Amino acid sequence: CVRGRGANGELPPNNWQSIFGGLAWTQLWIAPDGRSTLVGDASVSAGSPSGWWYLHLFDTHQPDVNWDHPDIVREFDDTLRFWFDRGVDGIRIDVAQGMIKQRGYPDVLDSNDPALLDPHARPYFDQPEVHEIYRRWRKIADSYDPPRVFVAEAWLDTPEKRARYLRADELHTGFNFDLLTAEWNGDKWRDIIDSSMAADALVGAPTTWVTENHDVRRSPTRYGGRVVHREVASPEHLKLGRVRALAAMHTILALPGTTYLFNGQELGLEEVIDLDDAEREDPHFHRTKGEHLGRDGCRVPMPWHASGVSLGFGPDGGAKPWLSQPAAWATLSIESQEAVATSSLQRVRTAIAVRRAQPALQHGDFEWMLEQCVNGVVAFRRSAAGAPSVICIANMGSAPTAPIAGTLLCASGDVTGGVVPPDTTAWFAQL
Repeated sequence: CVRGRGANGELPPNNWQSIFGGLAWTQLWIAPDGRSTLVGDASVSAGSPSGWWYLHLFDTHQPDVNWDHPDIVREFDDTLRFWFDRGVDGIRIDVAQGMIKQRGYPDVLDSNDPALLDPHARPYFDQPEVHEIYRRWRKIADSYDPPRVFVAEAWLDTPEKRARYLRADELHTGFNFDLLTAEWNGDKWRDIIDSSMAADALVGAPTTWVTENHDVRRSPTRYGGRVVHREVASPEHLKLGRVRALAAMHTILALPGTTYLFNGQELGLEEVIDLDDAEREDPHFHRTKGEHLGRDGCRVPMPWHASGVSLGFGPDGGAKPWLSQPAAWATLSIESQEAVATSSLQRVRTAIAVRRAQPALQHGDFEWMLEQCVNGVVAFRRSAAGAPSVICIANMGSAPTAPIAGTLLCASGDVTGGVVPPDTTAWFAQL
């Protein structure tokens, strides 16, 4: 805890705002017995203010801890060993850039913009001392056989900043979120691919590729057209968005490095915009009084079956899920899509199988096919000695490509005669 400002600590220690909205500080209150502390609105009438405040950059139920305290350091060491001893392969670190705060807790110049991706230095993100934590953790992970793996979820505004977390004695890999905010535009995708791989190569880390996760709107909604706040995407926009989202998955699966798919992404699920407000649980929605819808729309349980109260997410006869699934998701369920050879699910399964079978996609070199990278096309070749090269053509333009030589391995849509239509990605093998 930090002592507040003012004669009796009645004011928060600084002007930091929560990422979820509202003040990032909550005051502790002394209970009537004088021996314990209380937290929350009820404490105002149940006790007296202590003048001490705790920090929560996110929700009030997610307090930030003091990494200068040796007990905190030991507690996390023990937690890592607890899970590593039980055989887990690795750990994902949430908001990996946010462990350490600048000493003195200085005010920020613009307290109304506490964004995760911010080009301006923030005293609570990306502090130099955070790397000492990860060097300590890396030693713990490397002490196991086989070594355990760390994945960083670090929201940083440049690939170079992210790469600093992936040095050889720190974290093994980290989510690359640049494509999460990228438009459906071939030039922008090529720039992101170039800058991401160049930055990670400087520290010898593999690049990761992500077009969906639990914090952003699902890709069919993003790629189908601009949706403002509570506006529900039209059927035409969703149809276009699903086609593009499937093409995007095929593109990142062909790139070198690690690909992450979010649950239900392989089904082409859209963002559920029109949830009843009474169902919403994301603190970002509640702390901003609905100004931000929050992330519940991408967290609606995925459909496994075409019928049932939860479309197979829970047992038959069980309770409804905490977030309502759209009725139309019955046709997007795993059960429904497994019966259709050209469904989104089956095309993604095919792409993953090809990725596993082709040496060029497992460990092959990468090079741009510059003669093909025109009119919104993203084209590259993966090559490995003694194996066929694999050509990936992602057409983000408005016109079909010229015919591509080679054997078609898989595609996100119908491809005939080597011609890749707009909003489609195809892989070809060449000897």
